Amino acid sequence: MNPDSLTPKGIISDIISMTWTLSFFIGKGIEYEPLVNFFIKKRYDKMETVPSIKELLKETGLTYQKFSRYLKRLYEDLMTDQDFIMEPQQVKYRIWARSSYKGSVVFEMKNLPVVPRVGEKVELDYFQECCGTNSFYVKKIRHYLDKGCQIVEIELAQGDYNLFWHFRLDEALERKELDWREVFWGNDYQLKKRLGIIPKWYDSNP
Repeated sequence: MNPDSLTPKGIISDIISMTWTLSFFIGKGIEYEPLVNFFIKKRYDKMETVPSIKELLKETGLTYQKFSRYLKRLYEDLMTDQDFIMEPQQVKYRIWARSSYKGSVVFEMKNLPVVPRVGEKVELDYFQECCGTNSFYVKKIRHYLDKGCQIVEIELAQGDYNLFWHFRLDEALERKELDWREVFWGNDYQLKKRLGIIPKWYDSNP
């Protein structure tokens, strides 16, 4: 990493996403502790809420040279201090059930005793009226880290897992037959129709 390539705004954007971890640096006699206290107190939740560098200098009472030095030192320690450990305090499971019959639904759960894996069958009676089915499989699992919370997003697709279709979809993305937006928003039926996998004689919705 070249320190000269780092921008103050870019560093600030990263730091405010980790405000929940900054208390680690309090009470250690580090020169940039006043800046840590400032970010903890302000608790900016996104970059759009952070004022200009000029305003930040005014609020912190720091010169630009000190502000820049403190910022880069804090950022460096966040990346390299071996004693610094992030400890997410919460886990949320976000279920996204998608159906070819009707609509889709997204809901969250605080706990899942067993987290299903990709390809496994899930019988989901919740929101059956909305989705038109209770039979799904796990299509994809994504993990997000957001302000001390781990979000596990489980995408469910209607029907049964098909290894051939899984590979065909990856191939379509690699060959640019489909755009990632189509894959993200489209259901399996729409994507199969788009790729010509569903023959016309079989398609009940030409």
